[in-house]
Amino acid sequence: MHDAIRRRLHADFFAVLLLKSPITSQRVNAAPVHSSFSRLVPRRDAAGAVQPAGSRKGRWRKWVRAGRALQTMEETFQAFDQKQLAGLIGRAVVRQGELLWQSDCFCTAEKQYTRDQKTRAEVHPLGSLETRRFIGSWLTPVSDLLRSTEIKMPEPVRRELLSIVEDVNPSVAEPS
Repeated sequence: MHDAIRRRLHADFFAVLLLKSPITSQRVNAAPVHSSFSRLVPRRDAAGAVQPAGSRKGRWRKWVRAGRALQTMEETFQAFDQKQLAGLIGRAVVRQGELLWQSDCFCTAEKQYTRDQKTRAEVHPLGSLETRRFIGSWLTPVSDLLRSTEIKMPEPVRRELLSIVEDVNPSVAEPS
């Protein structure tokens, strides 16, 4: 299940990040990006006819709206330091595969971790092959940050982002 969550997160978030960021020399798995873009290009039915443009336009509109919401979220989160953000989280456990905001980037949790000083958590930045380590109490789930009243952002942006995060990982729909 963890791999499926990571692949979907990559498809939904990494493609938007790729458009905003210069290509670096690090090795990046391009398959999730191609998957996201393939949802936006013309599709053909069984007879080879192209689907109506309206359905593609809707997908483009949704993707652009999500990209704008993502940019707003990044800018909002970057106004805080990691310690401040971690202090906003009240729950004790971060789930495996959950989307996190760690040191100015999106990550996924390697496994389930308790949010305490003794825990040494491994996270995977989206679009990267590296593994980073954090103290458990510093783990910051994106879903909880979006629900926090301390994080100020337009309500439509907050709803759009929560919808994306909950769609990718339904287990975060109900806070622990």
